[in-house]
Amino acid sequence: MAESTILEWLEENSYRAYPLQEGYATKFIYGKMALPFDLYNIVVDANLAYYSLPATVYLEKIIIAGTTLTIYVTPAVGSPDNNTFVYTLNAGTHIYYGRNASGDLLVLNDNINQLIGYNTYFNFNVPFEPSVCCEIGGAYVGVTSIAINGTDISADTLVNGYQLAVLPTGQNIDLEVGRNYGQVLPCYNRFSPPSLTCGQIVNNINGATPTATGGSINIVAGQHVQIYNDPDSHTVYIGLDFVSSDISFGQLTPTP
Repeated sequence: MAESTILEWLEENSYRAYPLQEGYATKFIYGKMALPFDLYNIVVDANLAYYSLPATVYLEKIIIAGTTLTIYVTPAVGSPDNNTFVYTLNAGTHIYYGRNASGDLLVLNDNINQLIGYNTYFNFNVPFEPSVCCEIGGAYVGVTSIAINGTDISADTLVNGYQLAVLPTGQNIDLEVGRNYGQVLPCYNRFSPPSLTCGQIVNNINGATPTATGGSINIVAGQHVQIYNDPDSHTVYIGLDFVSSDISFGQLTPTP
């Protein structure tokens, strides 16, 4: 639709009730005086979408503070938050396209500029036409929350972890777990600088000792474990086994 056609249609709406319903008190009453315009002259279009649609959606209240205009609309069923549209009025603006936090649209024309400079509020409770209010449900809602083990992580950022990869694919998020997925294991988290006691001989490990005949202590690598011998540093490194590129061999140089 051409822009000129849209503007003509919005201009026509300023002479009828749409998108509000007819037959309601829409005058701006300031003290004991009715201002020379009403809501029907100002609100010229709307598109209001809800996850839980109220039985009737109202334009409830307008607050003006200098050039800042705030319009309150009925919130979703059960929502504790206000549903507001905020505008900054300017005498040179002819059409105001306002969006709330959910992206809903409420369009005003320049008749609202006549409120510039006022500091007051107006209560209305005028219902919108049902045709401009819709409910988004079912698959259209999309993902509204993510929980792991009952803990809501909706406000968190998913990143790769050790042995865990987060792979966005189109509209899906693929979580892959395995030894070759996710971040490379950093050596500084798993290998501490050696603390050598060269004057001592290791004779037990966590209470395990050689045999009574003077045998050796044998350290056997289990699943996903690698053992690296560094005789020059009198050190044995025990690390997790991912792939060879995950192990920082530069950390295994002899200590001076």
